[in-house]
Amino acid sequence: EDFSDLRLRVWQSEVPTRFYGKPGLGATPVVLPLGDVYVGMLQGVVEGLTLPFDLVQPMKFHEVGKHIILWDEFWQVLPMSISEKKWQALNDAQRRALTESVDEAGKWYNDQLAGSVLQWKADLVKAGATLHEVNRAPFVARIAERNRQWQKDGYWRPGLIDEIEKLR
Repeated sequence: EDFSDLRLRVWQSEVPTRFYGKPGLGATPVVLPLGDVYVGMLQGVVEGLTLPFDLVQPMKFHEVGKHIILWDEFWQVLPMSISEKKWQALNDAQRRALTESVDEAGKWYNDQLAGSVLQWKADLVKAGATLHEVNRAPFVARIAERNRQWQKDGYWRPGLIDEIEKLR
């Protein structure tokens, strides 16, 4: 199956449009700022969205989208960025302290997140949402096929997909 009858909110970027849109999973991508999605769902501008699970309840999307598909779309990465000039101005001890503290904070955040998922699920069900587990295999296979085609088309650089596959 695909998402061919779904108007899906995406962020402003070619990647989600390609991934979720007709070339990928088949949805009709609609670029909409995240702050406008709640009203957009009420008005039918979009019918769904993807976002980190920890944002569903605080942003009240379960009120306008009662069916929540748990498909572990992709791992979220929250990088800390620093300019090259500033990085070079730090001494080795400062760089190490910064790197270690970011690693420690990331581990703490991941532990907090993992420990909250069951409670979030229970809260969403209590609020009237229905949670759906899905078989991800067809989606993964379809995107793997598309990624190979996009690599042939020059969208991805030659060899990238094989490099990624070796990391699995």
